[in-house]
Amino acid sequence: MNYELKPQEQIYQLGRGDLQIIMESQSPRFSLDALLLADFVDKVNGTDIVELGCGTGVISLLLATSMPNSSIRAVEIIYPLAEMAQRSVVLNNLQRQISIGQYDWRELPWGKECCQMIVANPPYYPLASSRISPQPQKAAAKSEIYGSFAELAEVAAELLKPGGTLWLIHLAERLEELTSTLEQQQLYVFRSRFIQMFNNTKAKRVLLAARKGQKTQAEILEPLVIWQSTGKYSEEAAVIVGEKGGAK
Repeated sequence: MNYELKPQEQIYQLGRGDLQIIMESQSPRFSLDALLLADFVDKVNGTDIVELGCGTGVISLLLATSMPNSSIRAVEIIYPLAEMAQRSVVLNNLQRQISIGQYDWRELPWGKECCQMIVANPPYYPLASSRISPQPQKAAAKSEIYGSFAELAEVAAELLKPGGTLWLIHLAERLEELTSTLEQQQLYVFRSRFIQMFNNTKAKRVLLAARKGQKTQAEILEPLVIWQSTGKYSEEAAVIVGEKGGAK
């Protein structure tokens, strides 16, 4: 397989370093949320990783370069996105490290306890609470069309080995529900971090890390502030995004 571009596709710089990604105008572009989640993950080399709902492959690409001896299985139910992600893997010569599969993550063929880490940037809105976009790819990225958060937690608990970790980003307003849902599957939050757009605004997002079967006192990190009052990225956010990466 090669990475030959299709009509309306372009190659974009992805975050820091030399990574590149293929995207086209009708697909959901990689968001700041994906970059923040990839940065949040503990980088333990040699880890077996699964990404649920990888979209265009942003998080898997970033993790592969920061954990070069790790193996990543990324799944995406929408064929055009999965195929595009696979070509980005080829573009960056990461075929030996990343495999992209077109799967419904509720029906994966790998069996139980197959990985040490799961990462997910899932849709944020339950079907009953959101307006569904008429564009299928955008609808799937925003609304829980292909699975609820409860289903994601159940799948993660099944796939993770004992002591394995789940890393995700979600709406801060759903934190209590998220934590309760994870605990029902014996996934216990051990680290969290709120994300604020400005220093004096309410958090919109939260980063969470949960461990299978091990309940400990959760570490609450200082909030991550994205923007300075001047309209420029904060110092930390600028490092995460890179000079040319991210969606503003």
